[in-house]
Amino acid sequence: MPDTSQFRESVFMRDEYEEAARQALEEAGNARFTFGPFNSPHEGYAVLLEEVHELWAEVMASKHGGNEASKRKMNREAMQVAAMAICFMVEST
Repeated sequence: MPDTSQFRESVFMRDEYEEAARQALEEAGNARFTFGPFNSPHEGYAVLLEEVHELWAEVMASKHGGNEASKRKMNREAMQVAAMAICFMVEST
């Protein structure tokens, strides 16, 4: 198996990835403050799936990449998917 350590360091230490992770963690915290934890893994899955569907709707509406506004909407939905995935990981253990 090839050594991927350099690839991992070069990709995951980039500022863009750190900022995306920070935004997802902040969104997860805001969601937990507003809504509390998931009541069950089923609810967590449903919420995560809803966010994925919302991201898909933005992707389909963007028409091959779209303009800056559609890119911001896709980014926001992707951040919410990441946030709910983090919540699911923490709360379903």
